[in-house]
Amino acid sequence: MRKYIHVALIMMVLFGFFGCINLGEEETEIVTPQDEELVPAEPKFVDFQIISPSEGGTVEVNQANPTVDVLISTTGIKLVQPGTSAAEGDGYFSVVLDNNEPEIVSSSTYTLKDLTVGEHTIKIELLKGNGASYSPSKIRTVTFTVTLSEAEEKEPETYTMTITSDKKLSPAQVVIDKGDYVMFVNNDNIPHAVSSENGVTTDMLKPGSSGKIKFDKIGVYKVVSTTYPSVSGSVVVNE
Repeated sequence: MRKYIHVALIMMVLFGFFGCINLGEEETEIVTPQDEELVPAEPKFVDFQIISPSEGGTVEVNQANPTVDVLISTTGIKLVQPGTSAAEGDGYFSVVLDNNEPEIVSSSTYTLKDLTVGEHTIKIELLKGNGASYSPSKIRTVTFTVTLSEAEEKEPETYTMTITSDKKLSPAQVVIDKGDYVMFVNNDNIPHAVSSENGVTTDMLKPGSSGKIKFDKIGVYKVVSTTYPSVSGSVVVNE
């Protein structure tokens, strides 16, 4: 009987020992990166505005150089050449003037050339570096009017031709613009009057004195001394 009691006691001790071991163990949950919830990154904010020309504005241009500068402000954009980058925020502009073919622009400034007088519309779209459009699309449109600026009146200039002591005109030819003057200076020791083919003749010029002739029409005019015909030259008048 005592034998059975001893065996029972041993069994109870062993059961309690292993039971404590199992109760002390905690199951560890292994979490793999695939199990973690992926939080998508917020899209980068990109935008642009056309600063100049302004909507409904008027731009004066010079008839000889009818150009208009376009100025664009950007936010969150790195301007790149087409096809060089697919990174978020990298892009370039497609610029369309009126209904012409689009021009590719990778700068915040652009010059519209050979503009005619009147109303024009410029449409600019921001494209991604790989050429795709944004969703929603990023497009800005401006309508403006081109006018010719009033030509500034040119101040007439004065060019000099000198009658030398060896009876010559120096320089023998001058090139001027319409409305300019030619000053004839007498450095000879005798009087001279200079006559031009435009119908104007100076007063008799004493040694050391001078006189001017104005040329108002384009052309090539011979000028000659009425005293010594060998003292001659020409004046070329441009527009």
